[in-house]
Amino acid sequence: MLTVEEQRDRDAEALRRTAADAQAREQAGLVFVLGAKLPDRSRDEEWALFLFNGSSKPVFDVCVESQRLSGGVQNHSLNLGALPPGQFVVPSDPTYHWGTLTDLSLSPERVHLLVKGKGTKMIVRVNFRDAQGLRWTLEEGTGLTRQVDPPVERS
Repeated sequence: MLTVEEQRDRDAEALRRTAADAQAREQAGLVFVLGAKLPDRSRDEEWALFLFNGSSKPVFDVCVESQRLSGGVQNHSLNLGALPPGQFVVPSDPTYHWGTLTDLSLSPERVHLLVKGKGTKMIVRVNFRDAQGLRWTLEEGTGLTRQVDPPVERS
């Protein structure tokens, strides 16, 4: 009888953990980044990053690692303190590597998303913290993993 109760408790705990994991992933799963081309911009600013946060809360400490379409050559990382909810683009900039975060709900700018061929390989990795402070990594647009903070050393 004890074995049946222990198994029921293990099953209930596993179900609780699964629900907690799904809740923790909820905001992180609504964030993604794609390569983009801005056809109305000058040649120096035509390549861009499209950032999407579909949740109702911002994400923080965003770092986007990308590469050129020609393959293998890393772009400078884009680092943002926060990404509010919504759809945004950050164009390339010849001086500062990346330009200003532009809210697409406030701009009539045309954006061509790079979602096939070489364009799918442009975004290498995206790191960010969700509103709960959990760290996440999105690898190549599909692999979302939670990063565990190392233990704090006490002296």
